[in-house]
Amino acid sequence: MSVKASSVPTQVKRRILTFPASVGILIVLISILTPEYVYANGIHKNAVEVFNGQTVSYQLRVVTIPEVGVTHFSINIKPLPLDRVTHPIEIIGTAQNANQEDFRFESTGLSVLPQPPYIYSIDFPIPTPGLWLIKFDIKELDEREFVEFEVELFEPAEVRWWLIIVVILVILGMIGIVSKRMAITNERQ
Repeated sequence: MSVKASSVPTQVKRRILTFPASVGILIVLISILTPEYVYANGIHKNAVEVFNGQTVSYQLRVVTIPEVGVTHFSINIKPLPLDRVTHPIEIIGTAQNANQEDFRFESTGLSVLPQPPYIYSIDFPIPTPGLWLIKFDIKELDEREFVEFEVELFEPAEVRWWLIIVVILVILGMIGIVSKRMAITNERQ
């Protein structure tokens, strides 16, 4: 097979031009197809503060991703005053649908950090969107305190894979057309 001397630089140019396009496509695919949520303890991407206030003995901050499913609440508890001696704290949480009193879930908080500031996590298997009443029963020795607030939960965002695939195919088609036209232009020169 014979190769023209003038076609070697054209092939090299084509490879040089297709490399950035391939890297660009790879970056787009990675950014689109990476998982949106990572389930671990602590504050998550897209989490919003749903309560920030205090009881007689604690300052509380609660964050969650307000979506139905296994709804995870992260609870940050600071004892008041901050330098007081604390004993093991137990949190019992309930989630109740604001429209249906009998639609209720209960869960026990799990301690993430056993020293101040205390961080707890509670998960509720909430199946329907809407307004939910969340109540935390905080127990330390024989003392009990309550926190209650409302959270509006929504359906999670739906990923439209067919649309993503169509966009990727259109981009690949445009890259193919541009590469072909560049090859024809380079051959004419």
